[in-house]
Amino acid sequence: MIAIRPAREEDYDDLARVWFEGYLASAEGSEEPITITSADLRARIPGDLAERALDQIFLGDGARGRGLGRQLLNFVKRELPDGFWLRTHISNVKAQGFYAHEGMTHTHDAPHPRHSEAMFRWYSWKS
Repeated sequence: MIAIRPAREEDYDDLARVWFEGYLASAEGSEEPITITSADLRARIPGDLAERALDQIFLGDGARGRGLGRQLLNFVKRELPDGFWLRTHISNVKAQGFYAHEGMTHTHDAPHPRHSEAMFRWYSWKS
């Protein structure tokens, strides 16, 4: 079991590292250039956390394949019983298979809202 708690400012560097590792993993197999850096993500964290919007779940290197993603997704399902959506890079077939296996529904494919050159696959969940 993992412990989940609200992020604190002293966590932001680690959050940016995990986010960036997850971003790189999600773009594997894509021919699109990597246009974002860990520093870019680190700069976004305070604003993104203030918005309290969920659109991505990432695991860092070494954390995948151990059931942590399922635990994290189940936590989100409990916390957001009215439903939520997530997106993953169109080339990230591992995440797509995971989301489908965990009961999420593929709703559409569309460009990333901040990076229109990148195509993403969107999934939703409703209890």
